[in-house]
Amino acid sequence: MKRKMLIIGLVAFLLPISVVCGSEKTEEMSVSRKAFQLRIDGKSQQAKEMLSEYLKDDPNDAVSQFEYSRVLCYLFDLESAEKHAVLAVQLDEDNPRYHYWQGLCETYLYIDQAHHKGNLDPLILKRSIAALQKAVELKPDYYEARYLLVNLLNNNEPDQGGDQQKARQHAERLMEMDLDYGLQAKMVVEENRPMDWKIQQYQAALTKEPDNAGLHAKIALLYAESDQMEKLQEHIDKALELDEQQKDILLKIAFQLAMKKDYEPAKAMVQRYLDMATEEPAAMRAFALFYLAKIEQLSGSPDAEKTLQQSRQVDPNGWQTMMAPPEMLFEPLLLVKFRTFLKCKDRQTGL
Repeated sequence: MKRKMLIIGLVAFLLPISVVCGSEKTEEMSVSRKAFQLRIDGKSQQAKEMLSEYLKDDPNDAVSQFEYSRVLCYLFDLESAEKHAVLAVQLDEDNPRYHYWQGLCETYLYIDQAHHKGNLDPLILKRSIAALQKAVELKPDYYEARYLLVNLLNNNEPDQGGDQQKARQHAERLMEMDLDYGLQAKMVVEENRPMDWKIQQYQAALTKEPDNAGLHAKIALLYAESDQMEKLQEHIDKALELDEQQKDILLKIAFQLAMKKDYEPAKAMVQRYLDMATEEPAAMRAFALFYLAKIEQLSGSPDAEKTLQQSRQVDPNGWQTMMAPPEMLFEPLLLVKFRTFLKCKDRQTGL
């Protein structure tokens, strides 16, 4: 039976977002915003307490239920996080972002139970797939949701909701809409292809879109896997020149290098990220320091414990249990990831 739920890979598609859509609603929204700010400042327990008290009086605030779910997920209370994700969906059934978050939350719950408790509950996975399908039904160009759906459909057995044919259909649809997400999905359904073939796919895509920063970042990751350091550096430099927000790929490359015992280049990648991430949320800097500490530990560096302490000081609740970057938990409450040619929808959706 397939068990390909790679924890790092499942979040690789989640990137920061930057297009404002909509306006603040009422005093209720300010509570969620305040909790959000506490969380990205490394004060997740305070955010949890604030939202818990607020929701006792106003349990029908969908945005606050959504943010409370994210706080609980960050604090690794995944079962409670799922319950509040479902509540947000019930309160605003036409909101694709809430369906996506429910699906993502349930994916983490399934991974946690499978890897840490030995409990493979197919119902959790099926709920996740159903939520993601609803998200792309409501918003067909929801790239993140469709890409996660490809992962789940492709990498799980039919009795758990997997369907490789549907995974390929979604991957083909992504290829039609966005080359970056499309190729990532294609790599999932064609995972058994040789590395040379995968690199050729990205090289061909870059002839069509030479200034696509995401494509440069992803081919750099492939070069890291295939030990082509010079080409890796060339494409990561180009990606960051085109879009500094691609810096998250530095951590993924560091992971690949560390697994190959290329410790010094791995440490350099993490340090480069830290040099660029001075304004990033506390948890992302804490995660990078945690990575650096682990690489130092593997390489026998005496600095490992000191770096680990730095990580804990930056964010005591750093999301380290599942070894996955927590960038998906830091999307601002009223921002939407639309491409530049799309216009924000007229009605307030809570996205």
